[in-house]
Amino acid sequence: MIDKILIEINNISNSFNMIILPEYNKCIVNNIEKKINEDKINELLNIIFNWKNNYGLKGIDMEEFNIKIITNNDINMFYGKGVYPNNYQVFKEWISEFYD
Repeated sequence: MIDKILIEINNISNSFNMIILPEYNKCIVNNIEKKINEDKINELLNIIFNWKNNYGLKGIDMEEFNIKIITNNDINMFYGKGVYPNNYQVFKEWISEFYD
């Protein structure tokens, strides 16, 4: 069971922080609490399912992502800066649904 998902995206113009708490069907986006349902969480997990843990570092002013999926006995981490998974744009579209 997933206890928490932490998402952080930083680029030169802004940052995005999201904490997902599946047990409570809630997420906190840039310090604002919102509802999230199990289907949306599963959508996210399907997007990042085949990602490598590290995409590396390329460039100074490039967007950086850091995702941690925390369970009761493990932490899976995904990271990249300037190098992204093939479906990174799908991930960004998923996140855009939570921007105000």
